[in-house]
Amino acid sequence: MLTSFFSTSKPINTIAVILYMTVAFWISQDGLFTTDFSGYAFAKACIAFAIYVFTMFVLNFISRKNDLSKRNTYKVILFAAFTASIPGALKTLPLLASGLFIMLALRRIMSLRSGKEIDAKLFDAGTWIAVAILCYFWSWVYIVVLI
Repeated sequence: MLTSFFSTSKPINTIAVILYMTVAFWISQDGLFTTDFSGYAFAKACIAFAIYVFTMFVLNFISRKNDLSKRNTYKVILFAAFTASIPGALKTLPLLASGLFIMLALRRIMSLRSGKEIDAKLFDAGTWIAVAILCYFWSWVYIVVLI
């Protein structure tokens, strides 16, 4: 039943995945509502959630533009399932931001296949990886992908 539902790419599938991501994200934020509630912590969690969902859309965009898979929602549900399986990663805003910047760098790296403006694309990808390194140090490993 799930395979027939996610085998096509329709807006309802994306909404279902976003609902799944919402539940997984807010479950991972276990201490947000149990301790002294602060507006700063809630705003930080909302920004982290927005980054999390935006990363999913970037992944979908990369896959669609580069014909990496057929027009289905499997890649998005797998992204949501794998990220939900590590709730500690969903609590850390710098790690989520770093993941977004790495995805943006991979978007530029994947566009190198066209053979146009290679220098600009390599510079953009390097810049995104550098910003990711500023957010989370271990993102420097992705320099290997750029080389």
